Amino acid sequence: MKPSVVERVTNEKGETIQAPQPEEVRRVISEDTAKKVALLLKATTEKGGTGEGAVPAGYEVAGKTGTAQKVDTRLGGYAEDRFTSGFMGFGPVDHPKLALLVVIDEPQGVNYGGVVAAPVFRSIMEKILPLLSAFPKGTAIVKDTTEESSGEERQARVSIEAVKIRQEAGKDVMPDLTGLPKRAALSRIEGKGLIIKVSGIGNLIEQVPRAGTVIERGDFCYLKFEI
Repeated sequence: MKPSVVERVTNEKGETIQAPQPEEVRRVISEDTAKKVALLLKATTEKGGTGEGAVPAGYEVAGKTGTAQKVDTRLGGYAEDRFTSGFMGFGPVDHPKLALLVVIDEPQGVNYGGVVAAPVFRSIMEKILPLLSAFPKGTAIVKDTTEESSGEERQARVSIEAVKIRQEAGKDVMPDLTGLPKRAALSRIEGKGLIIKVSGIGNLIEQVPRAGTVIERGDFCYLKFEI
């Protein structure tokens, strides 16, 4: 892609007069080569690989660890006790949604990228991927796609279908927590065995899984409250 550092150009009134659009120049490597490299990077995150600690629960990712000695500007050469450690990867492997680079400047103690940066990569990806509609394996979204149905009708059908699935499969369903204060929202899902991640304060403005989603013990739950 043609590099661009300008998002848009405006006039004195704040009106946009120019907004550069993505411009493809050429393909750097073939699609076949890209797939082969992706498989090699995925192997890094598999059991026994240096990036094993970067794998978010329920996802397959690919990436590479990196550990480098920093330059000693006083004595020359490389410093023996100062490092830059990192992990760069993307996921999910089959349908990538996000590329992420985590760099830890001068970690203390252990300095390997697979130890200090990979877990940070995992934590961030677990929070962000569901927001990009990339859910962990095993997550089932229950919804009605009938276009002519009204919002209330769709919600009613979702509820009916959710209850039916719960009764047949012995599973639970994510309730609608929208608008609830933090304490009330957490109380509604207490005892469901979810791994809950919370951000913000005030009333709930966003939740993953969405209301009507079939959930199981051990699933991740992300609750975003007003900041």
